[in-house]
Amino acid sequence: MGIAEALAAKSRQGKGEPVGACVARGEVEIGLQQMSELIPVPGIAIGGGL
Repeated sequence: MGIAEALAAKSRQGKGEPVGACVARGEVEIGLQQMSELIPVPGIAIGGGL
């Protein structure tokens, strides 16, 4: 698709902590992770499953 370079500057891979924690702190706008890992995180809104 030719969009890898454009996305690389706008994406990051969370390592060592739940993605929901990064979303709750406002470090990222959207996070993707297993639902079971997101449900207990306070301060986030789950938009739905994939």
